[in-house]
Amino acid sequence: MATGALMSGDDGPRAQGLDSVEGGDPLAPTLGAGLTKVLMDVVVDGVSCDHEADLRLARQNLSLRQTLRARALVRRATGHLKSSDTPASTWVNSTPADALPPSWGYTVGVTGYRSEGVGTENVYGGQTMDYSDFRILGLAASLRRASFHRGIVRAAHEVAPEWMSCESFDLARMPYFNQDLEDQGNPEPVKELREKIRAYDAVLIATPEYDYAIPGVLTSALDWGLRSRYDPTPFRHKPVGIVGASPGGGGTARGQMVMRQTLLHAPAYVMPEPQMLIPFSRQKFDAETGDLVDEETRDRLRRFLMALAEWTERFEDRVR
Repeated sequence: MATGALMSGDDGPRAQGLDSVEGGDPLAPTLGAGLTKVLMDVVVDGVSCDHEADLRLARQNLSLRQTLRARALVRRATGHLKSSDTPASTWVNSTPADALPPSWGYTVGVTGYRSEGVGTENVYGGQTMDYSDFRILGLAASLRRASFHRGIVRAAHEVAPEWMSCESFDLARMPYFNQDLEDQGNPEPVKELREKIRAYDAVLIATPEYDYAIPGVLTSALDWGLRSRYDPTPFRHKPVGIVGASPGGGGTARGQMVMRQTLLHAPAYVMPEPQMLIPFSRQKFDAETGDLVDEETRDRLRRFLMALAEWTERFEDRVR
């Protein structure tokens, strides 16, 4: 990696437009008669596809949605996750997400924006699933306004299936770790971060690579988050996905290695694969806004989030 790539992966000129989502004909004759019955089972839940690869993904997606929906219902029934717990930053048009009708169905194999807070019905008249059944807490380890890593967290919410959401927590609010502060009780931002890590299904950490390692803002947040002085660390047995972008070809590989080593302390359940390394970031993000505009990378991110949901399911009965 070139010397210039050791610091922030948050620079770069080039923006390109996003294609809109267009669903294919769910009963396209190219599928063949042998696939029609299976496809109908998928379409009944509002998922459409137009070739065999998408069909396989649709079936996997549907199975995972059913499992996560069951988990969400159990959490709500036991009081673990209530409508009143919905974070304000996930609201749409000043209305809590739990109070909105389900969002539009997700077209498998196509990357693009989701229409949130809008209800729809599948071909049999049933409502699609609430997009917040699987909740990810996104931590962007870069503070500048047009940060590419803030853009990654935004893109994660945009490309995720409608049953999944990704809420960002602003690490700029976190103080440097200081035991004098801890002696007086955890500061409010620290309490909020720890509570959210504990309550959400998984954590997505988007970090640049600084000097073969991770930024100080993320190190400080982990100093607070990994402590077990007043209560057990919320990172213990928490599923975590790591993603990073760099202007060079390394894609934050060394920084992610440091991140994995740090999270062994909890221990957190860091997803080993697939890895999400984004090299040559200046060609994939809008320099003015920090938005992720490269369609191939957005599709990779969507598949990474699906893998994170599957990884999380392995630890449904994990010890907290």
